[in-house]
Amino acid sequence: MERLWRLLAHYNGQVIHDSKLAGAMDLSVPPLKRYLALLEQTYMIRLLLPFETNLKKRLVRSPKLYLRDTGVLHALLEIEDFDQLLANTQVGESWEAFVIEQLVNALPRWRPSFLRTGNCAEIDLLLERGGQRRVFEIKLSKAPKPSRGVSRDCSSHQWPAGCWESHRGPRAASSRRRSQTPGAGRG
Repeated sequence: MERLWRLLAHYNGQVIHDSKLAGAMDLSVPPLKRYLALLEQTYMIRLLLPFETNLKKRLVRSPKLYLRDTGVLHALLEIEDFDQLLANTQVGESWEAFVIEQLVNALPRWRPSFLRTGNCAEIDLLLERGGQRRVFEIKLSKAPKPSRGVSRDCSSHQWPAGCWESHRGPRAASSRRRSQTPGAGRG
């Protein structure tokens, strides 16, 4: 089980493919799926499913994996202090996991997903409820810039509730609205 945990820590924030992950564990796919289902049901991992509206049939269908407790993630990656965290190659994925957990827990009635198109444009978190959508771009940077997916979709107003960017700058975490469709409500 320790080997699985360490492997999952290295896959944190990435789209996972069952067969590839099973191969890395020397398991067949059915037992791996059972392990992942158990970890998800016990709130240890989040399998963030892709947004499933037909967007010109270019969506990636596999889920993104996140360890829900970033303290556990950091322990598995042997990160012992803030300086080691900032120097680690997975610091961005750690921040993304933390922000996604905070947003999903703050908005429990909204359905979370992510969007990645065939040309690799990506939206980190899309929350849906009824006919409303909220789109979030999550970056760890002193000067964050929205990805191609967020820039294109927000500027074309495809998302009725607007787009948000969440980032950690040099001092504190912040969240700001990138654009909003006129007349769209908050909630």
